[in-house]
Amino acid sequence: MNSPFTDTNTPTTPGSLIADKSIKISKNQLIRQSTTPSQFGTPPKTNELQRQMSASPSLSTPVSAISAYIRNLFGLNPQITKRSLSEEAECGSPESISEWLRQGSNPNEIDAYGYTPLVNACLRGCIKSAKILINNGADINMHAMHGYCPLHAAAQNGYVELVEFLLDSRADIEVKNDDQDTPLMLAVRSEHAAVVDVLCKRGCNMHTQGFDHIEPIDYAINKRNLYMSDVLMRHERQNLSSTSSSMNADQSVVVNNNFNLSLSEELKSSESITCLLHKEQAIHSSKQDQSLNDSVFQSD
Repeated sequence: MNSPFTDTNTPTTPGSLIADKSIKISKNQLIRQSTTPSQFGTPPKTNELQRQMSASPSLSTPVSAISAYIRNLFGLNPQITKRSLSEEAECGSPESISEWLRQGSNPNEIDAYGYTPLVNACLRGCIKSAKILINNGADINMHAMHGYCPLHAAAQNGYVELVEFLLDSRADIEVKNDDQDTPLMLAVRSEHAAVVDVLCKRGCNMHTQGFDHIEPIDYAINKRNLYMSDVLMRHERQNLSSTSSSMNADQSVVVNNNFNLSLSEELKSSESITCLLHKEQAIHSSKQDQSLNDSVFQSD
């Protein structure tokens, strides 16, 4: 039976036969082909791939499932490791530190680099983490690697509020590391004048020496840091004035008791004043040199 769409008088060719077959496709076949997904659109899934795709919502595509399967097969996936309390204090939040402590972690544990959680918290200036650790038994004066203490970390990095909190929590203001540097010396070398001012107000030893055997005032003068020199010199004058006033009070008491002020105390006072004058002259000469350099630069 001839198709109503074909002409019986025209010769039959291979192209016409193909067109004739395509025309004879029934309507049901067309519907079935349009609704049935292609069998070659996705690769066949194994049980392992199906399990990974169902277990992880992110592996919703066959490509990601296959890549994850290959990584697991060859052991290329990174192993999930458990962070320590010291690492949490270094880069975590105060809430996570509280959770670690609640689970029984040691607040004085030493990490792989030799630092305590409190030192790590002070290195990044996190007061909340430091408070949590101290309230849970962290030793505020515990020496870490190279004798580094929390106050060293806070002073060297210029965290004024943290330095005040540590001092209020009875941190040793004269604690020394393995290089015999105090927090004051580290703050002077790092040029944190605000921290230096706080430490001097709290009564630190301004004549301490570190590994280079030089006092903080002399170090600031040699570095031509005039602002740091003025801060240290101001506190030095205050210390001398308070010392002289106390000596005068003692002298009046001694005079009332018909005694004289000892010669050694007078010599000590005069030597301190002479040393202070020499240092003030050095600062003054440094300021003159700087002003001269500025004037030469402007004239050029």
